[in-house]
Amino acid sequence: MSTVHEIAKILGESLLPLKKATSSTNAFRALMLEMGWRIEEIPAPIADLSARITQLEESLAAISGDGEDAGLYEDLVTAVIELIDAIGDLKNEPFDPTLEALGFPARISERLVNYLLVEYLRTHHSRVNYLLEIFGVVEISYEGETEEASAHKKRELVWKKFADALQDPGRVFQLVFDWGSEEFQDEFLLQILLDLALSLRLPAYLEELDESLRELLGEAADSDEPKFAIHLPILNTTDDDDVEIKAGVHLATVPAAGGGLPGLAILPYLTGEAGESLELADNLYLTVEGSFSFADGVAITLRPGSPVETVQGSSGSGSVASVSGELSLEIRNEDTEGDPILLIGADDGSRFEYKALSLRGGLSLDSAGNADLYLETALEGGLLAVKAGSGDGFLQKVIPADGISTNVDLTVGLSKNNGF
Repeated sequence: MSTVHEIAKILGESLLPLKKATSSTNAFRALMLEMGWRIEEIPAPIADLSARITQLEESLAAISGDGEDAGLYEDLVTAVIELIDAIGDLKNEPFDPTLEALGFPARISERLVNYLLVEYLRTHHSRVNYLLEIFGVVEISYEGETEEASAHKKRELVWKKFADALQDPGRVFQLVFDWGSEEFQDEFLLQILLDLALSLRLPAYLEELDESLRELLGEAADSDEPKFAIHLPILNTTDDDDVEIKAGVHLATVPAAGGGLPGLAILPYLTGEAGESLELADNLYLTVEGSFSFADGVAITLRPGSPVETVQGSSGSGSVASVSGELSLEIRNEDTEGDPILLIGADDGSRFEYKALSLRGGLSLDSAGNADLYLETALEGGLLAVKAGSGDGFLQKVIPADGISTNVDLTVGLSKNNGF
């Protein structure tokens, strides 16, 4: 499968839900409500898309039966282009005066394609979707009810932010979540991180913090408003001597205090010693290592413009608990046989693959309260290959017959003590 054919397949599958949406007035009405419009009947220009939608459906069905026929893929490319062109031309079609007054013809094309692409990512490539949300490439915002539109979630793809994320990911994080301001979108960030964890099949969930942990984070213990955090339990077992071992981490937000801006808090816990690797899913492993000893908790707070701070819980007698130890967590995507993992593309065509992808974070803390917090991500054995298929006439002219490829190995780390 050529690069063009792969893209056409993704776009075709993204647009195919239009078949169901235009099959009845009820289905179309539901789609329009999702996009913020109250429309009772299918407008004629949209109903006229049916022939091209059927052509797309038949082209996708054909390649599923014979995925090696280049001619069938050329038919799919044609079907996708013609449907996208027809959607783009809706702005020039005559609509009911009521819809004209709402600006519907001028807005429907872009909003419809954005909606379908984002929903496709959320449904079929959830991990990619949540990563794109973190960097602002996928934007989902709540739009309140107005005279022109009903309340809805607006879905948008902002491709410029993809390039921005590659150049300065920290800046994009600031823009997306208002990090570094009093308006920090903490609940929004926690929800995306939770969604990402669940898409990775991690056993994460939202949990209401108890009084002791709220006090640790500087929250009023008598507040009627609950305080939630992401809880990721990792271990709950016993060793050979029947000593209980528990390990996990909470991720919570901290309010503005003492002149500091609102930020995040990491609350790790580990009783005893651990050194285990757990298989979360095929080729996905979670490893926890270290030993900790503490009574009521420790929190590492991260505030923009402020140094990382370690906050220790009380021992129960009003004094600060003695906390020391090390804890590291690693999520690793790797084939145990050493075979490359295909992220996108085809094994014998254009593709991006890697041998291993890992995210590792850790904390070391001595009894005096000196702490080091680090985060590291590594891409090992990465390969970006571009090959010209039978339908890539232009690529066949500009690249060698066996294609071009480049190796990609990258490790990026950030440490409180050692910096970037």
